[in-house]
Amino acid sequence: MKRKWIPSVFCAALLTGFPFLPCAVAQDDPPSPVTTETVGSASLPHTIELPGTITARRSSAVSVEVDGLVAEVLVDEGDLVTEGQPMLRLRATPAQLTLDSARAELARAEARARLATLREQRNAELRAAQMVPEESYDVATAELRQSEAELAGARAQLALAQDRLERHLVRAPFAGVVGEKRTEAGAWVRAGEIVATLEELDTVRVRFALPQVHYAKVGNGTSVSFRSDALPAEKFTAPVTTKVRVGSSSARTFPVLVDIANPEGHLAPGMSVNVTVQLSDPLEATTHPTVSADSIVHRPDGSELVWRVAENGEATTVQPVPVITGRRFEDRVEILQVLQGELPSGARVVVQGNENLRPGQPVRFVQ
Repeated sequence: MKRKWIPSVFCAALLTGFPFLPCAVAQDDPPSPVTTETVGSASLPHTIELPGTITARRSSAVSVEVDGLVAEVLVDEGDLVTEGQPMLRLRATPAQLTLDSARAELARAEARARLATLREQRNAELRAAQMVPEESYDVATAELRQSEAELAGARAQLALAQDRLERHLVRAPFAGVVGEKRTEAGAWVRAGEIVATLEELDTVRVRFALPQVHYAKVGNGTSVSFRSDALPAEKFTAPVTTKVRVGSSSARTFPVLVDIANPEGHLAPGMSVNVTVQLSDPLEATTHPTVSADSIVHRPDGSELVWRVAENGEATTVQPVPVITGRRFEDRVEILQVLQGELPSGARVVVQGNENLRPGQPVRFVQ
């Protein structure tokens, strides 16, 4: 059977503006399966998109507190460490011997203090019985005070020795990932020398520059969402943690910081992100109709259109409606202007299956 072609009623109008649209459909073409939605009038918040960077909320250049010979490096670049985990050990034999000596001196001081206490007690009893002169009791009391002072000094020396020994072991100040290792076993390091860098991963920070024109529209708690090219399928949302109130005089921008939990470590310092900021200003709502972003068809010439469903009795067809779009928020897009035809609130447009439609093509609805 020879196929019969029916010219589309919109061909002449679209030939100039949309040369890539086919101008005829086959009369016996089967209906194309599509999913649809109705044009809405929901308000869209006022948003802006800005580039941002993920940084570590906490970053540390880990250094040693005492001079010494590196005995063992306990971590490598890229290692995950917990708070307090040993990262590097210095040769600590002299410090250990000093600690042992301090413990021995403390034991002697404790023995002298016990003996002085007994002498003071005995002299106090003899004094009460008037069996020793007052001077003997005064000497015993002075010796007790002296021994107590020596005992306190011995305890302080032991604490110092313990602290010095502990400083021969470098521990992670917080949980994170080792970014760079700067020394190896056998190297001599001096107090204050950096031996490794540590970046926090459990919570990361998104940092972006806010133009001064929007300064008053963003504050602590403002909703922010962002995506990264490294994780295109994931969207992250968090409130603004801090708007830094000191900006760049050359760029006229102000740093904004957003802290976000990162328990699975999907986000890493150094990643670039596209940040969407929801502004608070009188232009929040739009009076224009809104549609799903998937219903917008982008033509090769840069124009945009939606396919409106037309129901005439038993026939259900589609017709192209060229539009100009405006703001976008999540999966919604506002229609600023309808270039041809009508697109009232409540009209039905194709959301899925609109890639290869033609004017007047019959369609059928699927779930």
